[in-house]
Amino acid sequence: MRLRLRVVCAFAVWALALAAPARADATAVRAFLRPAGSVSDSEPFELVLQIDGPETPRVTLPTFRGTSDLRLVGGPNTTTRMAFVNGKSTASYQVVYVLVATRVGRFEVPALALEVDGKSYRTSPLEVRVDPAGTERSGAAHAPDPVFLEARLGTDEAWVGEPVPLTVTLLAARVVSDPSWISRPSFDRFWAETLDVASDGEAQRRRIGDQLFRAYPVERRVLVAPSPGEFTIEPYVMQLRTAVRSGDVFDLFSFGRSETIVRKSEPLALRVRQLPPGAPAGFGGAVGRFTLVVALDRSTAAVDDAVALRATVEGTGVLQSVAPPSLEAPADLKLFEPKVTETTSKAGETIRSRKTWEWILVPLRPGELRLPELRFPFFDPDAERYEVAARTPGVLVVERGAAGEAPRVTRGAIQLEGRDLAYIKDLDGRLSWRSPAVHERASFRALVVLPVLLWPALALAGRRHARRRQDRGQTRARRALARARTRLRGARRRLADAEATAFHEELARTLVEYAADRFDRSAAGMAYDEADSLLAARGVDEALRRRFRTCLESCDFARFVPAAARPERKSELLDEATAIVEGLERAW
Repeated sequence: MRLRLRVVCAFAVWALALAAPARADATAVRAFLRPAGSVSDSEPFELVLQIDGPETPRVTLPTFRGTSDLRLVGGPNTTTRMAFVNGKSTASYQVVYVLVATRVGRFEVPALALEVDGKSYRTSPLEVRVDPAGTERSGAAHAPDPVFLEARLGTDEAWVGEPVPLTVTLLAARVVSDPSWISRPSFDRFWAETLDVASDGEAQRRRIGDQLFRAYPVERRVLVAPSPGEFTIEPYVMQLRTAVRSGDVFDLFSFGRSETIVRKSEPLALRVRQLPPGAPAGFGGAVGRFTLVVALDRSTAAVDDAVALRATVEGTGVLQSVAPPSLEAPADLKLFEPKVTETTSKAGETIRSRKTWEWILVPLRPGELRLPELRFPFFDPDAERYEVAARTPGVLVVERGAAGEAPRVTRGAIQLEGRDLAYIKDLDGRLSWRSPAVHERASFRALVVLPVLLWPALALAGRRHARRRQDRGQTRARRALARARTRLRGARRRLADAEATAFHEELARTLVEYAADRFDRSAAGMAYDEADSLLAARGVDEALRRRFRTCLESCDFARFVPAAARPERKSELLDEATAIVEGLERAW
């Protein structure tokens, strides 16, 4: 009987030993695209990592941020499905990344390395073919898609130096939200000026075919080509979410569903013509319609007095690189280099420029001084000919200076009024002073004793520091404020130069990572609702939590609004984010 029991136990141990590796080997990891094969450049697709095994695995997610041609727009999102068939349980664990292509072509999704239950796996690279969207649009002719992006130029033919307006409009026949740019043209061959736009305030209704659209202007620019040629402006690509309805009258819960979509505008062609020959003397490249105003600050002056002569050119066009009007100074007039001031105002789709040159004139002899005519040549694109704006400053009456008048001293000059002699005084007392030796000083004795007194405190501090470093969660929470302040200071230093999309992404990431550090969570998968729930569980005030959520949503919305690129608008949002972080820190 004992022998039989021993045989049964040995067989059981042998079976368990064989089953353990079999169970470990039962884990399968694979990657695939959904949909597979080919996708459209106007729709997102999914990269799915699927892990199948006997139980829910412990997965260390790979760091995947997309590639230069495939942009990550969502995820990683995780789902788990459990099944029990024929007495055996199985688990299917999926990690989903949402991608969108930035251009048409064949691309490779790189292999990803991940860790499942302590074991390393590596997926195979995948190939995807991105085809152009099959739906043809012709602007205002028809719009079969309920949401599309439209880019239009003010003209398809212009002259060198002529401003050309560009307007990008989002047209939606359904509710849209969370818009953000995937890619925009670089305009590296143009001088480009961004104009202010208020998407909600300037929204209009537009009927296209049988559909009624809400038209939101999302970007407005003025382009100036410095050289002739045929130019192609690449499409704008935008990602947004739109409400989806199933069409089933019994589906009462479909009103809250939404999906991520990508919309791309059509490429634009612009032909830029060379200016015709025969430009007048002094032509500096000004193209537009301009007026010239010339004036002296006074009509009477004395010899050697400074007189200001101002010439102001104003009109529709660009004056950044325009040379000043030519001014030939008479022999009895001293002329200094002009001071230049320039302003640019934007109204609708046009740019109005104003440039002023101010010369300082110093007459050298008395009498009537007739100043020469100032001429400003420009090219009128509407009339297709050169024009010259000319104005005469007038006559400057120069009088003799007052006889015996003392010479004027310029600001900052120092005059010697007299001479004084400082006598050497006798010193009372000893001429030398003996200082104590180094080893006799109290500071030296204190430095000798100080290490002995501080050693116990340093030992205790070192042990405490070592214990705190072992607690990873406590270390992250302790460093959360310092990391957030460093990021916010860096954002403030780059406030004027940072591009709006990158600035608002960095600001939102700072707030989310602060909350993730405080709760020792992964920032990559933390949603706004999860962060709000964690803060509420911590006892953070509801008003402060609402400000936290509102700031994150403002960052998401502002990434596609060009008006958010203004320093004052970005500064307001940065101040709010800083105040929220400080408030959360006090609430801890």
